[in-house]
Amino acid sequence: LILLQLVIILKVNWTSTLDQHNGAGVQIENKLPQVDYDFAVSSLRCLTTPGCFPSFQCRTGTPMKVMRDKKWEEQSFCVDDLLATSGRCLVYSFGIHESWDWEEKMARIFGCEVHAFDPTMDHPTQLAPNVTFHKLGLQGDGANMAETHAEEYDAINPDLLLTLPTIMDRIGHSNRNLDVLMLDCEGCEWGALKELACSGSSSAVGQIMVEAHFQKKLGLNSKADVRMAADAVTCLERENWGMVSMEKSGAGHNNWEYEPGVLKVIKDSGFLMYMTLQRRTTGEPSLESLLLEKIAAERKWYTVEYETVRDKYGEKEEKWPESAKLKVKKARDMVAKKSAVYGNLFKNRFTFDEHQRFNDTSSSIS
Repeated sequence: LILLQLVIILKVNWTSTLDQHNGAGVQIENKLPQVDYDFAVSSLRCLTTPGCFPSFQCRTGTPMKVMRDKKWEEQSFCVDDLLATSGRCLVYSFGIHESWDWEEKMARIFGCEVHAFDPTMDHPTQLAPNVTFHKLGLQGDGANMAETHAEEYDAINPDLLLTLPTIMDRIGHSNRNLDVLMLDCEGCEWGALKELACSGSSSAVGQIMVEAHFQKKLGLNSKADVRMAADAVTCLERENWGMVSMEKSGAGHNNWEYEPGVLKVIKDSGFLMYMTLQRRTTGEPSLESLLLEKIAAERKWYTVEYETVRDKYGEKEEKWPESAKLKVKKARDMVAKKSAVYGNLFKNRFTFDEHQRFNDTSSSIS
């Protein structure tokens, strides 16, 4: 008997937080359980490990890059999805600093309406044809961006920080879908992603392109910040977001200081990651169903192998020839090994969540 048990341990210490930003009336209710710190670190490590966090393919075509003046900032995304909009696409780019060549090309190549944001810069409103600048920044859930930025950037006026829904409402886009959300905002990404995904409002976004930072000065300064980032990862997965592109880069030496647990997440000193996320559309199979289908397929294969030998040599295994016993044993061992692998993938991806998905899932092979 091979027993596969996938046990998910949840810390159910329910808390709720309420975020009111400058009287804007934006309420964010956090219904996630208080996450164990080791689980939070494990969640972030899964995000940075290829093949661990769910990965998707572009709905059409393959990920491609738009050339940039700073080649190290080039990032792959699903370009065919934008071409299919026939010039009706909407793009928000946060953290442009002194460069908007990518935003200009998104407007020129794809015909998108592009809005560029940076609360530390003073730029003209019209940066390029169909590229509009706003001196605003993102304030997410659980991160105070007024206190989160690298030394080489100017201080941030907290009055210029708003949540994404508030910004979209202010510009007049509350009833529109956002085709691409670019986050290059030096640490605001974790709080912004948590607010977007955990509030359930991420369905209005087509793709999220993120420059993910892990340094103390850029968003992950404490254990609470690590838990906040892990909540963002959990909610993204719960909302059916998957990785379509994952690219490693490097951060400046001035910011090579990390919260101790994050050292288990990053791959080397100065680790920086560009990632593009896309949301699975309704009707596509969920991650957990795919994994359980794989386990079921392995069990079915073994059952066929076992029954073939049994039908040939009879019910009593002790009377089987050694070659038949060896064949069944190899099949059994193979299924056990593969099921363990799928079980570990399942366990790593669902360590905690808003609700307990699977408390004790067991299946057996006779």
